[in-house]
Amino acid sequence: MAVEISLNAVMLSFGVQPPKVHNILESFEINILEHSTLPKEYKEQLKKIARSLLPDLLRMRRVSGYTFNFNIGENDIEQLAIRYLDASKNTVRICKEIVNSK
Repeated sequence: MAVEISLNAVMLSFGVQPPKVHNILESFEINILEHSTLPKEYKEQLKKIARSLLPDLLRMRRVSGYTFNFNIGENDIEQLAIRYLDASKNTVRICKEIVNSK
């Protein structure tokens, strides 16, 4: 959720209303990665996030949010959190820099 909210903040900072859907990937790619005046350094970093981290997190949302349907244990959830923690923190940091630079 932190990654999605951060990417939504970037869209808002560029005057783009984030879509009211769970998967913001298409809107983010079209409005920010392809058509924004985002500096190249940020664009490259966000492109990696949009093409690798975000799709993974979107797939994991269902599993982690509905653990009772997937027989996921506490240790499994913890391992998922640890697996994505650093990349998620980095994404939030990058998005914060972009928003603050506007």
